[in-house]
Amino acid sequence: MTARRNFGISWALVPGVFALAGPTMVEQLMQTAVQYVDTAMVGSLGTSATAAVGSTTTVNWLLGSTIHAVAVGFLAFVAQARGAGKNETSRRASSQAALAVIFLGVLFTAIPLLLSGLVPSWMQVDEAIRPVASRYFFIIYTPMLFRVANIIFGTLLRAVGDTKTPMKVGIAVNVINIVLNVFLIYEPVSFSMFGTDVMLPFAGLG
Repeated sequence: MTARRNFGISWALVPGVFALAGPTMVEQLMQTAVQYVDTAMVGSLGTSATAAVGSTTTVNWLLGSTIHAVAVGFLAFVAQARGAGKNETSRRASSQAALAVIFLGVLFTAIPLLLSGLVPSWMQVDEAIRPVASRYFFIIYTPMLFRVANIIFGTLLRAVGDTKTPMKVGIAVNVINIVLNVFLIYEPVSFSMFGTDVMLPFAGLG
């Protein structure tokens, strides 16, 4: 029986589209949430710390969007190859994606680290917080290889119809980010529990 069509839309396909798109939407939300969580959790440290985190946000988006653009190129190529039954072509493209991860990961680590002392000045950050902003920018781009791998490999999985695995990875990344933020940002905390003094050995790195 022919699916009912309105305005050129085959409504029978809608549930399948949302089943694929839903996890991707959650995964994209998780990627965005990392930046907002960082900003919120340093809020207790004062306005200077909050400004240092927020001052590099636009640069992060610029570099992140460049990596996403490369990932979309792989998505289109792999999805076309899979749809045409060209599995060998799809496998070769996936191998090339691994090389792209290494190249972009090294490139987008080296360049930001080298420019970490200049970016706050280019962004017209107040001189008083430029040193803190530079350190923050340096720290978040040190593990860039893993971030590039997360974006590109996640996109490859979506190209072959697996949208749930990248979502699960995104959720895990946020949980790890929050836990590490708590232990690395805040000062040690001591409290009494059942008559016993307990100390949480937070690093207090700010």
